[in-house]
Amino acid sequence: MIATLVPEPGRTPIREVYRAFAGTPHTPLDHGAFDRASYDPASVAEARARWKKRMVDEYTSTTVFSALVAQVVEANASIDASAVALKMAADELRHAEICGQVVVALGGSSRARRETTVRPIAVHPSCGPEERALRNVLTTCLSEMYSIAFFVASLDRMEDPYLRAVTRELLTDEVLHGRFGFYYLEGCGDWLASRPDVRASVSRYLRYVFAVCEREFVREPRARAGADDDALGLVPSDLARDVFLDTMESAVAPGLERFGLDATRAWRDRALA
Repeated sequence: MIATLVPEPGRTPIREVYRAFAGTPHTPLDHGAFDRASYDPASVAEARARWKKRMVDEYTSTTVFSALVAQVVEANASIDASAVALKMAADELRHAEICGQVVVALGGSSRARRETTVRPIAVHPSCGPEERALRNVLTTCLSEMYSIAFFVASLDRMEDPYLRAVTRELLTDEVLHGRFGFYYLEGCGDWLASRPDVRASVSRYLRYVFAVCEREFVREPRARAGADDDALGLVPSDLARDVFLDTMESAVAPGLERFGLDATRAWRDRALA
């Protein structure tokens, strides 16, 4: 089903409950103003399209983290791990709202058509609840770690003060989202250390997850949109590819190795089969 996403809060008392729950201040953070006249219209149009896509992606990601909450509870995770998983779902809703504000600042409408069908996260029927949750936590970890690196690459190029302020706000949450997988591994470290069969199973699964993430995030090269792409933080596809490869090889795989997972080999032997 196709519906229109409207990322602004409504006008009922639910709005204030949302503000408190999502950690959104009653008075939004002042990011300044975006001066569209100062930039190449082609670059502004491309930035607007990317922020609108991000808005929809962030809203949709809420369903992933919401489903993950159920799995970590089923795995009898610590109450703080379950609560943070729930917080991350709320973060994605707030990010959608913020991205919608950016789209408006860039001269567009924050309304967007989207497919409403919710794709379920993997249930891994051959696994017990602990391994099932761990596999999906690590899947989100890989994705969020790339998001961190992508935001940093964007900030390194970005000159516009308004977009820098917004990107920094989003990046603060993305850092937690990326680190959550490693924190979760610490929490189940003793359990995992005593189960070499599970470590081997998760290591094999990582080969597939690395390949899926590569398929998702590595895009075909495309031409620059306009003269101010760098100033607006538009990461070119060839740089995005390098950022992904370096993040997985130099940060994610070594980080997972600390917990007895054969992640370096999994990265080397990644495959969709």
